Amino acid sequence: MEAELRLGGVAIALALALSIFSNLSLLAGSSSPQGLQIVNAERRIDLTSHIVKVFLTLKIENTGTSPASEVLLAFPPTQTDHLAVLKAAVTAGKRKKKIYLPLDVNPTELPDAPNGTKYFSIVLLNPLKKGETATLEVLYMLTHSLEPFPAEISQSESQLVYYRDSAVVLSPYYIKEQTTFIRTPSSKIESFTRVEPSNRASTELKYGPYNDRSPYSFSPILVHFENNNPFAVVEELVREVEISHWGSIQITEHYRLVHAGARHKGVFSRVDYQSKPSYSGVSSFKNLVARLPPRVHSVYYRDNIGNISSSHLRTDYQKSELEIEPRYPLFGGWKATFVIGYGLPLQDFLFESSDGMRYLNFSFGCFLAETVVDKMIIKVVLPEGSKDPSAVVPFPVEQHLETKYSYLDVVGRTVVVLEKKNVVPEHNKHFQVYYKFNPIFMLAEPLMLTTAFFLFFVASTDSQLLEGNEMGKGNEMGNKVMIVVFVWFSQMGISRIEGEMEGWLYLIRFNKLGLPYSRKRYFILEDSFLKNFKTKPVSEEQEPIRSAIIDSYIRVTDDGRESINRKVFFLFTLYNTSSKNDQLKLGASSPEEAARWIRSLQDAALKKCSNPAKELEALSNKKCSSLRLSGSKRADRKNSIDWTFRSSVHIEAMTSDVISPSPWKIFGCQNGLRLFKEAKDWDSHGRHWNDHPAIMAVGVIDGTSEAIFRTLMCLGPSRSEWDFCFYRGSVVEHLDGHTDIINEMLYSDWLPWGMRRRDLLLRRYWRRENDGTYGGGYVITPVNQGKKSLVKHMLAIDWKFWKLSLRPSSARSITARMLERLAALRELFKAQNANYSSEFSYGEVTRDIGVPQNEMEDIPKEIRKIEHVDEVERPASGHTSLKGLNDAADVFFDVPEATDYDQLDNEWPLEETTEQLSLNMYPSKLSTAAVFVKKIHDIRAQKKGYMDLQDITREESASCSYGETLQMDPNCALPCSCSEADPSTFLVRGQNYLRDNHKIKAKGTSMQLLGADWIQSNRREDDLGSRPGGIVQKYAGRGGPEFFFVVNIQVPGATTYNLALYYMTRTPLEENPIVHRFVNGDDAYRNSRFKLIPHISKGSWIVKQSVGKKACLVGQALEVRYYRGNNYFELGIDVGSSTVARGVVSLVLGYLNNLIIEMAFLIQANTEEELPEVLLGTCRLSHLDASRAFSIKHEFPQENQESSS
Repeated sequence: MEAELRLGGVAIALALALSIFSNLSLLAGSSSPQGLQIVNAERRIDLTSHIVKVFLTLKIENTGTSPASEVLLAFPPTQTDHLAVLKAAVTAGKRKKKIYLPLDVNPTELPDAPNGTKYFSIVLLNPLKKGETATLEVLYMLTHSLEPFPAEISQSESQLVYYRDSAVVLSPYYIKEQTTFIRTPSSKIESFTRVEPSNRASTELKYGPYNDRSPYSFSPILVHFENNNPFAVVEELVREVEISHWGSIQITEHYRLVHAGARHKGVFSRVDYQSKPSYSGVSSFKNLVARLPPRVHSVYYRDNIGNISSSHLRTDYQKSELEIEPRYPLFGGWKATFVIGYGLPLQDFLFESSDGMRYLNFSFGCFLAETVVDKMIIKVVLPEGSKDPSAVVPFPVEQHLETKYSYLDVVGRTVVVLEKKNVVPEHNKHFQVYYKFNPIFMLAEPLMLTTAFFLFFVASTDSQLLEGNEMGKGNEMGNKVMIVVFVWFSQMGISRIEGEMEGWLYLIRFNKLGLPYSRKRYFILEDSFLKNFKTKPVSEEQEPIRSAIIDSYIRVTDDGRESINRKVFFLFTLYNTSSKNDQLKLGASSPEEAARWIRSLQDAALKKCSNPAKELEALSNKKCSSLRLSGSKRADRKNSIDWTFRSSVHIEAMTSDVISPSPWKIFGCQNGLRLFKEAKDWDSHGRHWNDHPAIMAVGVIDGTSEAIFRTLMCLGPSRSEWDFCFYRGSVVEHLDGHTDIINEMLYSDWLPWGMRRRDLLLRRYWRRENDGTYGGGYVITPVNQGKKSLVKHMLAIDWKFWKLSLRPSSARSITARMLERLAALRELFKAQNANYSSEFSYGEVTRDIGVPQNEMEDIPKEIRKIEHVDEVERPASGHTSLKGLNDAADVFFDVPEATDYDQLDNEWPLEETTEQLSLNMYPSKLSTAAVFVKKIHDIRAQKKGYMDLQDITREESASCSYGETLQMDPNCALPCSCSEADPSTFLVRGQNYLRDNHKIKAKGTSMQLLGADWIQSNRREDDLGSRPGGIVQKYAGRGGPEFFFVVNIQVPGATTYNLALYYMTRTPLEENPIVHRFVNGDDAYRNSRFKLIPHISKGSWIVKQSVGKKACLVGQALEVRYYRGNNYFELGIDVGSSTVARGVVSLVLGYLNNLIIEMAFLIQANTEEELPEVLLGTCRLSHLDASRAFSIKHEFPQENQESSS
């Protein structure tokens, strides 16, 4: 043994001498890149495992004259071959406020690299200017870098290894001061190279500090130490993930494991191994721990011989640990081949994106702890019939496709194959595999089996039975199968006939006291005619009570959820754009029904009449009344609606039209829920926590979105069936159809010790999207044809307000615990088999909707009984207004008067006066509770640097140069500034969109952003392009070819705020046909084409959630006024014309000066000739400040001006 050590010492000396001789040549002929030097370098090398981890801290200084945008890292070729992970970040802040911003690292080459040195480039976020410094944190991992010496050991010997490196950092830069620390797993260090100054303390070696080292300095060192950790290396790991849409994912993992440490020599003694474990086989390993995903089932562990029973499985709601023992302990050089298999629930790992594609979300790395994988192959076997597969992996891998045939497969299953070498635990990141799947393929195998059994049954009978009864039974069986298939296909279709809609609705009217009441009526929408019946018609010849035309001047607004006489309605209003007083308010019993009617009425407003003259003549013969007022100035205008809009208005899923990183990063899985935290702008990897971060739980619930929405909105006793945090609650104030002020009291048994039961006064907001998604604090998205729902619950609470001594980790766990209510809600629906009853008790509905009991007592009993009064039928009238569909007699049933009845016998009721109309609106003044919540929000907003627009002191008005009141900053560095956003951030329709619905990155804009306005005024500011002295009129005076496209976004209120964007083009409009048609078209065409894509690139998660990133046809959601001048075209967008938009904007305004808002404008392309779409222009609004808005004061406010005109 001593002879071996002496020979080993000679070998080390020779190797060291060769290394010194070879690496000293690095100094020759090399020079530092100009401009950068390293002020201080600290390197920490962790050798406690067989995976070498190196942490490098560099303080970089720019001593040159030009800015530096990248920093180079140098590696000797021996380390480059074993480099598994390389990451870098830049630090900002100090001590507890220090943050780490990740940087891109890319391999690069230099022409004069000495001795094969390899380089990697770190791209800085901001160029480093002269004299500036930056601190970089670098992490890299090396595999197979510890070489056993001696190479062979007996069972009783310890394992010794050596590590080769340099005492100084290899760098192309001049280093003023540097230090290297090396940590070993034990204090038993045989020898190490001394490069003074150097010293040793227990398990740590210190080299340095070394001062003033020239570029490419290299001082080779060799550390010989004891490392008895098992060198577990998987030579090849093949993981097969087989997806079955019948509810399970089957995982099969094939391991080829080897102990890569010092090879075992001599014989193996089982007796010594078991009786003397302290020194016999200390470097071997007899068991491994595989950390599997939670909720695994059907786990097996076997090898070529058969099943291996020496394994232990431990599971909980967060993880599953499988402890496996090979048939024999593994010594150096020994190998083991085995297979691990298990099943996972499909709903935990397979999801459906908003564009209809399904995707698998699974972990990439090896589940065995502290294991290196030389070659890893992941095969994702998709269901038969899957199309367009693609994989998204957070690091480079090799990808290709294969085909696998299994039982009863016809065309085979597509297999997505991912390959990567040199895999370490740092690669345990989630990856996604996207694919399209038609559910009809799920019937293929059952139908094949049914057909096979049927044919076998027929073939087994004799000829007489075939001609007799058995043949009849066989035909009956086949007919039953065909009926089942037909019913299944019919359920997948659309429930309503294209262009038609019918059902019960409620007319919402107001009595003389201003109190609302309802009338139930049967409505039929057919061929742009809306008919009103008292009862469901039994024949087509039955005449309606009222009829009206739905044309291009009719708009439909969603008024949300209201309670009228203790009954819940989901309201929507039809109004005529040519006369705001001409409107009709209707109510539905469910949000889905209201959404279907809104969508059908919007389609009818855009539907082309084949012969308008004949339609009007037929309508006249049927005594139908038009919704549009007769004699309207706009009634005789040519109707040039874009009929191609109808083919694409509802086919787009609610996906994102903006390319941006997700604001959420997953950090765990608990009770079948995926848990995410808000990823801040400075923490894109989601590694750092705030004191009270926003946390989101995501799960799939076996129930419809409507049933889940009703359950969540209920604050009655039934809520305690699933909400374990909830003690009691009530609706304090009902602000509008989408917003309530609610009070919740929490149970105290799940809170930390010492924290009493607390009240929460919350502002509850909700809205419904076209695809059936409900948005708010809960986001409920229907999946699987609406049978199931993907539910997201977001929450952010600062618990320190209630207990100052609470630790941040405890506060986060309380928030996560509160989010587990979603799992309880899932179990509730599972127990009810998705047959949740939509009926609520009287008390629950009252508390839920927000009618306080004292208000209910003030309602006269006579008025409460309005619904039970029978109406008298009235003949149809020829009066052509929106009120034509309202039942005239209903207005006077609450207080009958003889004169009123006399009038109703002969004609329609007179138009309501302004005073009566004001009674029809709900009070806009906030209650005490609402004001209290607003004050709390204001205090919180001011603490975070936000402000409310209504509280800003206005500046004195001055002469305004329109188009120049908001400063332009191309570098996006100044607050309250505007610039153009990157067009490639937005997605537009591609050339083949009508066939594949595929969107592409926008390549540019057709117009240039020339100026912007940020104005506050005491009235609405319209037609800014015509204002003298403005940027538009300045160019008009020059007589040039310039044409301006002005987008004027108006936010009404006590003070009206205008954000105007001025886009200019120097090319004639005729060269851009789609813009030319838009500018010269009528309002109906423009409303069906102009599109806005919003994006909050920086700001609070709640604002990002509310605004979204989906394109919107502005004219279909908001009121837009159009103005045309000689050299400009302007759009005046009234944000206050929609209750949903008002709710979103009110939230945005509270956080305005802490947001970066990006927008893109375009004209929607609906034909092959118009594709691909091109953006008109983009904008980026940086931290708008209401106090810096240009103030304009008029002598007469807007109301007086309108009355005078």
